[in-house]
Amino acid sequence: MKLALPWSACVALLAVLVAACAGDSRLLTGTEINNLTKSNTIYLQNRDGTEHTAHLRGNGTARVRASTGGGPVQAKWHIQGDTVCHDLRKAYKCYRVWAAEDDEDAYSAQSLDKDWLPRLTVKTGNREHL
Repeated sequence: MKLALPWSACVALLAVLVAACAGDSRLLTGTEINNLTKSNTIYLQNRDGTEHTAHLRGNGTARVRASTGGGPVQAKWHIQGDTVCHDLRKAYKCYRVWAAEDDEDAYSAQSLDKDWLPRLTVKTGNREHL
């Protein structure tokens, strides 16, 4: 018997499996995400191979640079519940964030619409001078 699942169900299942296979991880609260990200440099690696570097400032603005080239772009970000949201696209996109228990700098995230599942590395300060 062949089981056919809608694409959205497959993506959601994949996200659950990735989180489960990532080892011990813990879902962060909005306060923890805010304390982690504000005024720090975030290196994002997406499943499609693209990479971004972001510096999220405490005033809700951010500078983001893609690995594909070009200069940094200005963006806005905010904490909404237990997610971090940004406006790099036309509509805000929000992410849940998990901390890896075995690496203090490593995190994974998942957009609420299940489109993005980036791996994150967070370093203190504005390391890339964004």
